[in-house]
Amino acid sequence: LSRVQVKSPGPLEVSESQHATKTWKLWKQMWGNYAIVTNLDSQREEYRKAVFLCTIGQSALEIYNSFQYADGEDPDNLDTIIAKYDEHFTGEINETYERFQFNKRVQQAGETFESYLTEVRNMAKTCNFCKCMVDSLIRDQLVLGIRDDSARTRLLQERKLDLKRCIDICRSTESAINQLGAITEQQTSVYKVEKAKERFRPRENRQKSQRDYRREPREAKCKFCTTVHPFKKELCPAWGKRCNVCGEKNHWRGSVVCERKEKAHAVDHDNDEQDSDFEPIYTLNHYVNGVDADSSNSIV
Repeated sequence: LSRVQVKSPGPLEVSESQHATKTWKLWKQMWGNYAIVTNLDSQREEYRKAVFLCTIGQSALEIYNSFQYADGEDPDNLDTIIAKYDEHFTGEINETYERFQFNKRVQQAGETFESYLTEVRNMAKTCNFCKCMVDSLIRDQLVLGIRDDSARTRLLQERKLDLKRCIDICRSTESAINQLGAITEQQTSVYKVEKAKERFRPRENRQKSQRDYRREPREAKCKFCTTVHPFKKELCPAWGKRCNVCGEKNHWRGSVVCERKEKAHAVDHDNDEQDSDFEPIYTLNHYVNGVDADSSNSIV
């Protein structure tokens, strides 16, 4: 088998890091993988130590120079040196502060759920949680920290929600939202293309389309027949018919046109009745006063 070519881990930058312990653990994991791939354990101890110190970088090398060794500890043994780094960074862990950081960690705007899940899991490792409680605490933080309220609603509706089910719901919800966004974006693009085609269509075609639209008869309640039909006299069922109330053509009884005529007829009829009632009184007054209705001479 040919030897695999792999790059060594980059320098361990911890001088300005706020999470030095986390940075060290990640770097240590990369170093272990690198040592396995390069078969570094088969080399001399002196060679292994030199490769380690050349790889770790200047900031971490200054930490190495400050190490103090107890009796029986070999300063040239790489495992001893790595153990010293573990003591150095582990001593900086504040369990209360790490748990505070864990509890306030929420999903950021634009952050995917997978990225958020990875961060929460890594933060839980420095909180010194009991193994029997780690999954439930991570589950609770996911429910409280995700940005999507619809996913949170689904999670709260689960009576027996474990970490696996919680992760599945969050992943499926995020996937559905992304798919819906893609569909909506595609539909919007199609709409914009159609509008662009309409905009660049020949002007005479647009004007013709508008004229055709205006020529289409509109439907409304007709005042001649009281039914709903397009605004064309030929389509009115009362057209050419004679009203059985007023006797005039082109409308039916009960229509607005006929009601107007009935009101006008009623007013004229009332005026006639007032005139007929007034005439006898007028004649009687003349007789009472001794005046003839047909002459100015007295009847006496």
